[in-house]
Amino acid sequence: MVGREFTLKYEFENVGSLADMQYLYSPAEEHFGLKWQIKLKRKDQHLGMFLYADVDNNEEVHTYRAQKLISKNKEITCSNSGTRVFKTSAVDWGWNKFIEWQTLENQYLNDGKLEAEIYVKIIKMTGF
Repeated sequence: MVGREFTLKYEFENVGSLADMQYLYSPAEEHFGLKWQIKLKRKDQHLGMFLYADVDNNEEVHTYRAQKLISKNKEITCSNSGTRVFKTSAVDWGWNKFIEWQTLENQYLNDGKLEAEIYVKIIKMTGF
């Protein structure tokens, strides 16, 4: 199943008031029979960013994803990318230390709001 791709975009609110180990989720979007979400988590002095896929049973989704945050002046992005397999034992993937909290506050938060984006390319789907 080559050529399946999409981009999740969401502007999170109240990110600056996240407590340690607290999560925020974007609304779920359905793409290619699965629900997908962006998940943010504050941990220590970092913000983590993850892609969540609602896979069941023996389903596996092999993906390439590129995750990014967009600065408040729209001139800077913080990004990372990689390949991962989503399955029931691994429904989300990302980085716990996606960006340092101080950098997030200084350059990315706009009145507590944060623009996040994840591009997803599905390489292979099995078990569907």
